[in-house]
Amino acid sequence: WPVVTVQGTTTFPAKTAAIRGGGAGYEPGAERDCIGNWNDQNTWAFWVSSAAAPGKYKIVIEHACANVAGADVDFIVAGKSFPFKVVDTGGWDKFPATELGIVDLPAGIASIEVRPRNRPNAFVMNLRSVKLTPVE
Repeated sequence: WPVVTVQGTTTFPAKTAAIRGGGAGYEPGAERDCIGNWNDQNTWAFWVSSAAAPGKYKIVIEHACANVAGADVDFIVAGKSFPFKVVDTGGWDKFPATELGIVDLPAGIASIEVRPRNRPNAFVMNLRSVKLTPVE
């Protein structure tokens, strides 16, 4: 898997995520461009980042869900968990930006993991991206 260099605002797009398990996959196209058909809570996604220097970053995700909200998902950045409950966004192609919190990103290699804890309905969510933005 490729290592993404964190420089300024850095986006980790769905199409470059490593997906472990068979219960999700990349959905191409302008309206989707996401990890979708996520029907297994044991399937998870991740990216590897590299930062030249430590810093504080705001974590923002773009997710979509329609009629089957409620899954609990952990976004784990550099070992710190940011719990998230999937909400209905009004459509599988509606990806509002949602802030999860602030992380202290260390210098060097760190992982960004997306791990569902449950799947109370048919699907977990669609995930378009995770973005890290420096906090001044």
